[in-house]
Amino acid sequence: MNKLYFEEFQTRVTADCPYAVFPRENINYIGHIHEEIEVACLLSGEVTATTEVGEIRMQAGDLCLFMPDEIHAFRSLTENRAYIIRILPKSGLPLNFSRIRLHRNLLLPGDRGYSAIWEASLQMAAEDQKKAFGYEIAMKKWMNEILLCITRELEYFFLKPEEKKKITSRSHLLRTVNEYIAEHYADPVSLDSIAERCNCSKYYFAHCVKELTGMSFLEFLTLYRLDKATDALRETDRSITDIAMSEGFNNLRSFHRMFRKYYRTTPSLYRKTSRTS
Repeated sequence: MNKLYFEEFQTRVTADCPYAVFPRENINYIGHIHEEIEVACLLSGEVTATTEVGEIRMQAGDLCLFMPDEIHAFRSLTENRAYIIRILPKSGLPLNFSRIRLHRNLLLPGDRGYSAIWEASLQMAAEDQKKAFGYEIAMKKWMNEILLCITRELEYFFLKPEEKKKITSRSHLLRTVNEYIAEHYADPVSLDSIAERCNCSKYYFAHCVKELTGMSFLEFLTLYRLDKATDALRETDRSITDIAMSEGFNNLRSFHRMFRKYYRTTPSLYRKTSRTS
């Protein structure tokens, strides 16, 4: 398994710095939502993007765009490289991006608006890497170019009030789940306790998590624990037993079983190969 990305746990963009560029290889993002617009530029390889209406196969040179609080995920099909760009639109703009959805998330070369968004995205990535004098001005220029292109060039529709209400509710639930896991992943966590934190029944909670992430809460929690464990294996010399216990696994046997299930190798071999690659 390639590196998993739990996007909600990354440093989020702010009103003072309303943009972020993430260069990525072999992208695998678990289903998630966030308050920023996201532009995914696939530079090489092939990726499956999961949207609210189905799956999209992306190839090198393709773009995918997601509006605020729109469920999406990525799964690598081949070795790939991508830029993930996130933009937080300021309030008071002519278009409230949180209230729209694009008719098509995927933009292909030749599509209306493609060239402008692709060029602006690559310029943002270049500026982010160099951080030359005037970097902030340049980043906001290209960010606004993307926002203007969405506003004028792309086809979209407005969410109905009941749809927006549902989206707001599930956004709150998923953020609560993410915050809870980030705080308590190393502790014993039960479905009852997290459902109570979200003020809903465990049955409704389990259904929502499955819908939002594409997996059960237990699998989501396990993958987060394993992701933390792989970081420790790569970056520290702590014993495997210590890593397993500190990342929330009940015993070493359970840790080994889950590690082999998802990574197709043992923790010790993972540590060895990750340090030699």
